[in-house]
Amino acid sequence: MKNFLLLIAILFFLSCKQKNSSISKSENSNFEGNIYTDSTIREIHTLQNERKLKSLLVFLKNAYPEYRRKAAFSLGTLQDSAAIEPLLNLLKNEQDESVKIAAIFSLGQIGKQVVEKQLLEIYEKENSLLVKAEILETLGKCGTQKTLIFVEKLKYKDEEVVLQKGIAKCLTRLGLRGVTSKEMTKKVFEILTTKSISEEVRYWSSFYLTRAKIDLTDFEKEIFNAFNAEGYIYTHINLTLAMGKSKSEKSLEKLLNILKSKSYDYRIRVAAIHSLSKFEYEKVKTTIFSSLADSSLHVSVKAAEYFDNFGKHRDSHQYLEAAKTLSEWRPRSLMFGAALKFSHSVFHKEISAAIISGYQASKNPYEKAALLIALSGNVENYKFIENQAFTKNENVIHSSAIEALANIRQLSVFDSVAAKTQNLYDYFGEIFKKAILSQDAAMISIAANLLRDPKLKFNQFYKNTYFLNQAISRCCLPQDIEAYLELQKTIEFFGGNKSISVPKIPKIPINWNFISTISPNQRAIIQTNKGKIILEFLINEAPVSVNNFLQLAKQGFYDSTFFHRVVPNFVIQGGCPRGDGWGNPETSIHSEFSGISFEEGTVGMASAGKDTEGSQFFIMLAPMLHLDGNYTIFANVVEGIEVAHSIEIGDKILRIIVSNDSTSETE
Repeated sequence: MKNFLLLIAILFFLSCKQKNSSISKSENSNFEGNIYTDSTIREIHTLQNERKLKSLLVFLKNAYPEYRRKAAFSLGTLQDSAAIEPLLNLLKNEQDESVKIAAIFSLGQIGKQVVEKQLLEIYEKENSLLVKAEILETLGKCGTQKTLIFVEKLKYKDEEVVLQKGIAKCLTRLGLRGVTSKEMTKKVFEILTTKSISEEVRYWSSFYLTRAKIDLTDFEKEIFNAFNAEGYIYTHINLTLAMGKSKSEKSLEKLLNILKSKSYDYRIRVAAIHSLSKFEYEKVKTTIFSSLADSSLHVSVKAAEYFDNFGKHRDSHQYLEAAKTLSEWRPRSLMFGAALKFSHSVFHKEISAAIISGYQASKNPYEKAALLIALSGNVENYKFIENQAFTKNENVIHSSAIEALANIRQLSVFDSVAAKTQNLYDYFGEIFKKAILSQDAAMISIAANLLRDPKLKFNQFYKNTYFLNQAISRCCLPQDIEAYLELQKTIEFFGGNKSISVPKIPKIPINWNFISTISPNQRAIIQTNKGKIILEFLINEAPVSVNNFLQLAKQGFYDSTFFHRVVPNFVIQGGCPRGDGWGNPETSIHSEFSGISFEEGTVGMASAGKDTEGSQFFIMLAPMLHLDGNYTIFANVVEGIEVAHSIEIGDKILRIIVSNDSTSETE
């Protein structure tokens, strides 16, 4: 009887276990769509969001691969060194390919050199090309010359594209970190000039040439061979940038021809200007000057930036005349700035008057802001600029005015002017103190950063620094997070608090009920004054960020806001409630890092540091691989990338439409 009852108990236990097992398997198999329909996946992501390392480590031993994979990936966002040993232990016994890849990614995110030896050993024993490729990329993030020597000797078959890509990524990541060699550079050119190598692998390899600190003087022939054989736009751009590192006469001639020719994509022409800045001014100025009238505004802006950065005193009159003829405000403002910065003092009043006249005539706050920056080339403009900083007008003007005053204080001629002007040091000291106490996030941030310039000796000027502590106590978080962090650093510089850290800011609760209903192909339409940009969200990679964006969009938060930042061949950025890039909503969210790379059309969350994301987002105009793993990626542009390329500073987001049926909204 006892044995019979025991048998019944065992069978009952096994049936319960099987039932529970079947539930888990059923949930675990539903990962073709939104993975957050699974309660355990939600639990793991909640632990990630709460930064609970020990609880996440428990899931590395879970029976189901998807839970181990999710937990391993989550550790890449935490970036805690205490996870290194558990991740390495997981790799030693793990059979599932996706789990291995997640663990290796997270080791790369932690980025400690201590894992190099073990990863090299794991690589030799591994059979999966995908896993090997992930190991190589991670070694690029944390490896040394030992990794470099290892990769230089690697052999691969023509059909092993995945492995080739891993090698290219490894070389590029090593180059980003300054781990280079001449043999490594030769290997990159070998990849770039081998016809059987895929376009994607060549593209990844080409980033090494642009980001690594290398001298390409001896590689002129290889650059031209690769450039002439290449057809992919972004590899072409990188090779154009590489010409600037060769600094040869042939490269100079080629770059000038690229800039003169309208047959090249505007992005290649922008890259050509960047490379030409490495050559002698007299050899490039005429062609770059002609590019001020380029049909592409991006090229015109890049050309104007060149003269603003590298101009010469003898040509200041030409800059002024160019400024008067340019129809677009952005290059015009830059050329006004170059004219004032490089002109003789006898012309300062004339040029300043022209800039002030343009400022007063303009109704565009972004143009007015740019003209204030242009005025900062002359110390004597400080009173006019100060008046704009503290009067009632747009935030973008306030922040640019303080930036202009900071520029003036850093001018090399400031001391000589101050010697002839009574109390000028005191005057500027009071201006920046007033900015610190303004309770304006932008003004505080810019002023606090300036006060830490050791050459200016503000720590000796201010006898009492009570105002810094007063300002930090008034900061409202998370809206003023950047101001708070800048003040912390300045207080430390002045001999105060030694610990600098992001304060604990309450985050909005995770709305799993809503998140679990979001389709993997959920879309939204950003309606701008230039046209529509359609996003498709990455709910499985960044659920909290997607939820945050969609909720803000549904509330109308983004309606009538502006794109406040546009950098040619880089990004457009919007979503700031202030309109100047210094604003945040009343709520904040955590970072959510993934293994996705920043490509053209990638949409990321802007931040002031890890776990400070709010409402600002950016859309990539070109790949920028140094951003990978440092910013949250939550969407991709699926339609309207050409609209994104046409966006300029001050263009408006009319509204954002969120719809499950994107076709009805886009027709």
